[in-house]
Amino acid sequence: MRQEHKLTSMKMIVLLSFLGVIPFYFEFFDYLLILNYQYEYQPKFRNSSFIYGSLIISFLSGMHWQKLINDENVKLLYLPMIPVILVWSSFFFIPEIFFKIIVIIGLIWCLLMDLLILRKLNQYWFLKLRAIVTFLAVAPLFVIFFV
Repeated sequence: MRQEHKLTSMKMIVLLSFLGVIPFYFEFFDYLLILNYQYEYQPKFRNSSFIYGSLIISFLSGMHWQKLINDENVKLLYLPMIPVILVWSSFFFIPEIFFKIIVIIGLIWCLLMDLLILRKLNQYWFLKLRAIVTFLAVAPLFVIFFV
C-alpha cells in the first residue's frame, strides 16, 4: 500500500512540474501572434514569462532554504537567497535587459542548488525531472530575450 502512495505522489509531482512550465510559453505565443498581426495587435503578456520566472525562483529558493535549515547546514544558508535578491532588485532598479538575463541565470542557479542539496538524498528521478523542467522553462526565455 505504501508503494502505491509513493508512486501516485511521484506522478503528481511530475504532472504539476510540467504544468508549471506552461506560463513560461505565454509571452512566446503572444510574440508569435504579433508577427501575424504586426500593426493591429498589442502584446498582452509582455514580460509575464520573466515575472513568472521570478516567482518560481523565489519559490525554489525558499524550498532550498528550508532544506538547508532542516539539515542544519548554516554555512550554505546564504546561497538560495542570492538569486532572489538579485532577481527582485533587478526588477525594480536595473534596466529590463539585465532583469531578463538575471531571471535566466536564476533559474539555472536553482537547478544547480537542487543538484547540490538533493544529490545527497539519492532522488535521481527528481533531479532528472528538475533538469528537464528547467530546460523547458529557460528555452522560451532565451527565444524571447534574443528576439
